[in-house]
Formats: sequence, structure tokens, C-alpha cells
Amino acid sequence: VAAEVLDLLRGRGPLRGRRLRLRAPAAVPARISIPLVRQVLVELLANAAAAAGPRGNLEARVLAGPEGPVLEVHDSGPGFPDLPGPEGLGLVCVRVCARMHGGRVRFGVSPLGGACVEVHLAPAPPPTP
Repeated sequence: VAAEVLDLLRGRGPLRGRRLRLRAPAAVPARISIPLVRQVLVELLANAAAAAGPRGNLEARVLAGPEGPVLEVHDSGPGFPDLPGPEGLGLVCVRVCARMHGGRVRFGVSPLGGACVEVHLAPAPPPTP
């Protein structure tokens, strides 16, 4: 899903001309609503592009965390002035989508120098025997 979203957004709208990278394993097991996860990535990447500016770097990561899948979006912008709870309609949407997946959102500092938004999702249920 992440690769599909990045391919769709490359060269369009706020991501045009940005350096955009995806780091993801072949697959991370998850039970997700594909439209909601797409929306989360679109919102986070649009925010990251606006923050990073025209020459900024963006990176999306998909991780198999110990408690379930994690989506991360990093940028090289100025970061969040208030890490406990940045606001805005897009981030409210991201929080709601995370909660609908049994997850949560965390805000931090990216190794790219700007912000990192982590969306933790509930793990996929174990296969039934």
C-alpha cells in the first residue's frame, strides 16, 4: 500500500520535485483498511512536503514493530515546535485512522533533521489453525 501511494504521489501536487524515499520490507502482516491507510500516508506526506519546502527530503518507512506494524513519515523541515500534540485537520484525521486500527500516533524528531510521525497499528491476528 505504501509503495502504491508513493508511486501515485510522485511528481504530483505538493510532492512534485521532492526527494521521496520508501524503506519497507516486502510485506508487513497487518489487518488494515486500505483506504484509511492510504489517507494516512497522503496526509502525512502532504504535511511533510509542506514542512520540508521545495528542496526538502521525505522518507516513508514501514516497519514490523514488536507490537505491530508501524508507518513512519520523516522530513527535513523545521520539526514540530510542540511534540506532545501537533494539530491540524490532517493530523486529526491521522489520529482517528490510527485509533480505528487499534493503534496510536507518536510525534518525534527525524534523523533527516525535521519531524517524524509514527503511526502504530494493531498487529494482524494469528492465522487460525
